[in-house]
Amino acid sequence: MQKPTKRIMDLRVSLKELIAVGSPLDLSVLNAEAEDCPLEIRQVDSMENSIFELESGRVGCILDLTVVNQRSKPLFPIDVALHLPWKNDFLDWLTPRTFTVHNRKRPDSSYPAYRFTGKNGLQLEMDVVINHRVMAGMSLPPRRPISGLLLAMGGMMPTHLLHGMSVEAKFVITTSDHVEHCQHVQLWTERLEVKSVPARRSTGLYGNFEESYTSVGESRASKGHPLFEEDAKLADPRPLGTGTTKDLAAIGTNRSSQETRHSHSGGHPGLQ
Repeated sequence: MQKPTKRIMDLRVSLKELIAVGSPLDLSVLNAEAEDCPLEIRQVDSMENSIFELESGRVGCILDLTVVNQRSKPLFPIDVALHLPWKNDFLDWLTPRTFTVHNRKRPDSSYPAYRFTGKNGLQLEMDVVINHRVMAGMSLPPRRPISGLLLAMGGMMPTHLLHGMSVEAKFVITTSDHVEHCQHVQLWTERLEVKSVPARRSTGLYGNFEESYTSVGESRASKGHPLFEEDAKLADPRPLGTGTTKDLAAIGTNRSSQETRHSHSGGHPGLQ
């Protein structure tokens, strides 16, 4: 008969929950519980912990973890899972692939590495990834920390996930003694950059000119350009007859004064 599954939750998460509800803590019980955790799982606080959008729209995931077998004998994982807070959260753990390098002057060479799908898929070397060390069928040696990155891919990224959003998930290693060793992890969301939509051009003849003139005028004014005021006088974009009543009255006054001076001088331009 199969042993019932026993869940060993991360003590730090349980402690936060107890403090949040105001419950008193019995440290002796806490210490006794800590001794009963044969497999310690710690999330390393780094920016590597992320869930990101691949070129295909699928989910890519990176976990930065340290796994320590606290027992005196090896532990054997039979299942490793990451539970995300949405439906269809199934993930495939990446396996190493062999890549060939073609050389002109010497024989071709090959090397193993991990790579996410896509034309520009992220590629990581074997020595920074621990998929091949903690997955099902592997052996976790006693009291020897295993640290590195866990890589996975899943289905399509949910539309409600925004860039920079924090996501809480649960990482679980089930060992051959049918014990689930759990660790709550935090991931930050990274979406592909959305291409900006080009601004629509105005169809008005003077609308475009006024916008470009305003931007140039503002830039000159902000820099204290000495010709800004003169440019504004000479480059009035408004067509004739579209000025305000106050502007038209001022133009009429200036014309009247010029005609008066012209009549007193006999109409000769040199005497004005």
